[in-house]
Amino acid sequence: MDRARAAHLLRASATAYVVLNLVHVADHVRQGRALAPQVTWPGTAVLIVAIALAVLAWRRNPFAPYLGLAFGAVTSIGLVVVHLVPQWGAYSDSYLPLHLDALSWLSVLALLAAGIAVGVSSTFLVRQSLNPTG
Repeated sequence: MDRARAAHLLRASATAYVVLNLVHVADHVRQGRALAPQVTWPGTAVLIVAIALAVLAWRRNPFAPYLGLAFGAVTSIGLVVVHLVPQWGAYSDSYLPLHLDALSWLSVLALLAAGIAVGVSSTFLVRQSLNPTG
């Protein structure tokens, strides 16, 4: 993957993450379940950082890949830990026991895919900036 393609993937995946996060939030509302503040506040923080990342990526800010690298890793792991593993504590909102429909599962899995794409494209850009000749 060349630098231009990786930068385009970062812009596209960061933008997709914001949109898919809003879809995910709307799905939570659609489910009619009240979420604990321990889940709501980190989710809100993720959305704010996602918006900042998308803005930085579209402005071609050189810091965007570094933020994207951390963001992609943390949010992908966080999404799995919060939604895709069995209930484990206050910061958990496991989908496993809820018998949710396909739309709920699709929203969380698409969000996970976007987070992984942010991380992959950012990894390539960071590696290239640290070793521009190799």
